[in-house]
Amino acid sequence: LYGSNDFGSIAFDRFIMTMIKELQATFMNESSTIKFNLQLEPLNIDINKAIPCGLLINEIVINAIKHVFMEVEEGEIEIQLSHEYNRIKLVICDNGRSVPEDFFRKNNASLAVELISTLAEQLEANLDIDSEEGFKYILSFNE
Repeated sequence: LYGSNDFGSIAFDRFIMTMIKELQATFMNESSTIKFNLQLEPLNIDINKAIPCGLLINEIVINAIKHVFMEVEEGEIEIQLSHEYNRIKLVICDNGRSVPEDFFRKNNASLAVELISTLAEQLEANLDIDSEEGFKYILSFNE
C-alpha cells in the first residue's frame, strides 16, 4: 500500500508477491523446502477489498507453513489470482496432508476457520474449501 500512488486501489498481484517474500523471510529457514507457485494476473483491487483479502491470504499461508507442513520434508503452496466477468477468483492450495471429512464441522470454533470465514464474508465472497488432497480454498468475489 505504501508503494502505491493511488490509495483507492492496489496492484494486488504485486502485493501478493511481496507478502509471500515477507512470509518466507519470517517463517522459513534455509532448510525449508516449501515452494511457492504464484500464478497471478496483473490486477488492481479496491483497497476495501484488498485489505480483507490480504489478511485472508496471510492467514491461510501461515497456517500451511506452521501446521500443514510442520512434519513433512517438502511441500508446495499455490496461489492463483484471476479475473473474469467482473469477478475476482483467488485459489490458494497446498499439497499437504489431507484431513478427515468432518474436520471443519468438528473444528468450527477454531480461530483460523472462523477468521477465514469472517474475512470471506467481508469480501462478500463465495468460499469453497476442499480438503481431499491437502487444502484448497477457492474464493470468488465482485470487483
